[in-house]
Amino acid sequence: MLFKFLRVLFDLALLLLEVYLSVFEALFRSVVPRRRRSLRGEVALVTGAGHGIGREFALQVRIGFGNAWDMVIFYSMWNSPSFKPIS
Repeated sequence: MLFKFLRVLFDLALLLLEVYLSVFEALFRSVVPRRRRSLRGEVALVTGAGHGIGREFALQVRIGFGNAWDMVIFYSMWNSPSFKPIS
């Protein structure tokens, strides 16, 4: 019985510590943001680029962010007549 109580108390202490650290990190990051990493030399893979949200995202990447990556790969598993390649 005592072991179970100590185990629950220990788990509760760990949970409170994690919550405290998460709140502290969030407050710290609101003052000191993370450094942005360069995307040069990276490859972007957009899946689901044939339909819906994936296609719209692929178009936006192509228009706005195409020069940020060295290579952007668009992939769709659908090979239907309505599929138009992104150019």
